[in-house]
Amino acid sequence: MHRIHRSNCNDIAGNQVATLLLASSHRFFKKLYLLLSIVVLGLLYGCGGGSDSGSDPGPGVDINPPTGLVYAVSSASHAQHQTITPNVPHNSGGKITSYSVEPVLPAGLALDAVSGVISGTPVEAAPAVIHTVTGSNARGAATAYLQIEVAAAVTAPTLLRYKENPVSYPVNVDINPNLPYTEGGTVTQFSSSPALPDGLQLDSSTGVISGAPSTVMPETTYVIRASNAAGAVSRALTICITDSLKAPENLVYSQPVAIYSQDEVIVPNLPTATGGAITAFDVQPSLPEGLSLNTESGEISGTPITLQAAQTYTITGNNDAGGTSTTITITIVKPGSFEPGPDMSQLRVGLTATLLPGGKVLAAGGNDLSGSGDSNTAELYDPNTDTWTPIRSMSQARQYHTATLLPDGKVLVVGGERGDIGVRGTAEIYDPSTDIWTPTEMTNLARTSHTATLLPDGKVLIAGGLNGNVDSAPATTAEIYDPSSDTWTLTARMHYPRIAGHATALLETGKILVAGGGYQDPTAELYDPDTGVWTLTGSMRVPGDHLAMTTLPDGKVLVAGHSTDTAQFYDPASGAWTLTGATNYGHPYPALTRLLDGKILITGGPTRTVELYDPSTNSWALGGNLHAMPITRHAATRLENGRVLIAGNALASELYNP
Repeated sequence: MHRIHRSNCNDIAGNQVATLLLASSHRFFKKLYLLLSIVVLGLLYGCGGGSDSGSDPGPGVDINPPTGLVYAVSSASHAQHQTITPNVPHNSGGKITSYSVEPVLPAGLALDAVSGVISGTPVEAAPAVIHTVTGSNARGAATAYLQIEVAAAVTAPTLLRYKENPVSYPVNVDINPNLPYTEGGTVTQFSSSPALPDGLQLDSSTGVISGAPSTVMPETTYVIRASNAAGAVSRALTICITDSLKAPENLVYSQPVAIYSQDEVIVPNLPTATGGAITAFDVQPSLPEGLSLNTESGEISGTPITLQAAQTYTITGNNDAGGTSTTITITIVKPGSFEPGPDMSQLRVGLTATLLPGGKVLAAGGNDLSGSGDSNTAELYDPNTDTWTPIRSMSQARQYHTATLLPDGKVLVVGGERGDIGVRGTAEIYDPSTDIWTPTEMTNLARTSHTATLLPDGKVLIAGGLNGNVDSAPATTAEIYDPSSDTWTLTARMHYPRIAGHATALLETGKILVAGGGYQDPTAELYDPDTGVWTLTGSMRVPGDHLAMTTLPDGKVLVAGHSTDTAQFYDPASGAWTLTGATNYGHPYPALTRLLDGKILITGGPTRTVELYDPSTNSWALGGNLHAMPITRHAATRLENGRVLIAGNALASELYNP
């Protein structure tokens, strides 16, 4: 289905006027003129329609509901006290006449109720929160996903991509603007190297590419850079200028297999295509109620209303030279439910799971319990296709090791053990861009069941652990890895041995909290990276080992994992521990996962039941049941779409839908 441009509509209306006037007698002129004026107005309005259409058509005029509402930046990290780049929405369908947002935006930011533009200067640091923006007119409404975090300092952008890449444009014709999609810190500057073809312009503030290319050019690659004071991200964009319009090709969506929670706004499903630029999109059959397709730019957005089993949809992208089609599958599930995920290539007890830039998850090592020993294999989970894919193996087999995402997107894997060899004193780094593992320098001490914490300066702190007996040296030691020099340096010892099952968390102050790790040990201490010194802090209310920690939205730290029904949180301001409301079950060897709404999911223990902690009420509630048997020594990873991937203790993985 082709979109008719306003200029085409003018031509159509003019031709109709000329033809009818020549065929009409003079005595009917006035009547025909009146009739044709109505026709012209109808045609002009019918071709306007979207968010970029003109003024309000006025009362009594039939309009369409808005569709495909999307923001230029759907997931943003803004810096406290710094004015943001205005975030502008776009949609297809009817013109939106009013906007609203829930929950309220962070203090200092405002939504323009008429234009939908979000602007301002955030005044307080705030954790990431998902907001639902509703744009409506007299005929209906559309919703858009918007995740906003306010950081104490500027954070670098993490993702940049363009809707059309590679793309072919005809010479001397205005292009359909090529829109960027970014995530992470607010982009303040876009640039291209080399400069774009003559006639095309890159908006340095918004990243939108527009204009009319003036010269035929062969396929050329341009590096588009999106930057701010904290860093930059780049994307190669290939453009070809031809003497005639080319048909689009290879249409694909960022989530070809999508599972959405009922009544929860979805992360936009974004299209990309090659060949000629697409000017109109169509979907068959109609999308689930509450979801809609932007017929101009192709994004799928909204809030699904009705549960449904997997359904396949065909989406077509057209221009005047032809079209291309693709299929996507959408499932709508009940919030707070578990869905079976794909099988891993092997069982991985004691694995690590790391969320990579771009949204995939790296699972490495673990023991398959087959008697053949621990594994050196690794695999990637792709949430867009819901599949696991084996990748290159590590240089050594490991279980109960650590894996840390470094600032450059690589992953540092340290230590661990192999039953027939013993504890590892080695480390290696995985590069997702090349699928290559590279050994680092040896650690000063071999260790397993230790912790690893990324420090604010990009270094990694390794603390505690053991190398074969509970009185061994690693239990009180700590060392730091410097990626810039590939060196390990011992730092001050902790006050108490932390053999296994202790946990660490990076506080907002930049210090690191460590607690547990010894049998019935209630002690906790703080590491200061600036001084390299450990200092004792308040002791836990209930001693424990095999703990898990996560930070809460207010900066406090939740600790759980005892065999009893207790959990507690640490207040960095006072150094004191406070018991939370009782959990419904004990959760030894748990995983704590902070959800996008600020609640905490706890998995693991003797039952299949999971629980949710609500910091606003300091209470626990049952959160559903896993499909697999009770789990321990597993990994739980929050995906970019807000779902939680659970893997490791069973061959099958599972997905939690918040």
